[in-house]
Amino acid sequence: MSLKIKTIKNPNINQLNQIKDIYIDAGWWYDYDNIKRLQKIVKKTYLFIIAELDGKIVGMARVISDGVNDAYIQDFAVKKKFRKNGIGSKIIEYIILYLKKRDFKWIGLIAEKEAYSLYKRFGFKMDADKKPMIYETKKA
Repeated sequence: MSLKIKTIKNPNINQLNQIKDIYIDAGWWYDYDNIKRLQKIVKKTYLFIIAELDGKIVGMARVISDGVNDAYIQDFAVKKKFRKNGIGSKIIEYIILYLKKRDFKWIGLIAEKEAYSLYKRFGFKMDADKKPMIYETKKA
């Protein structure tokens, strides 16, 4: 099996449909979502990473940022049937290396419970002085 981690900015329709499948698999595709919206998300995101296994997209992450100081890992997912094979780790490694090379100060994220151990392995830690918050403008 050949795994490739890379960034994309202008995905074709085939790539968009595969990314959509990951969002669906993760439970993040809602009634208001569509391919055109997804295309804008990929294009306008600071860094959009895909993991291709034998030419098929099986994982992805997007990094939102000011492009200078800090960045947030957002929408990070690997298709369920491909988890526990190191794909998520390769994506995180790619992100960290990419941002370190560009002298970013810090990387933040909101982790789901089942992903805590993955992030901890890479040095992410809880910050007792901060609590993630969210305001939803649209409901699922």
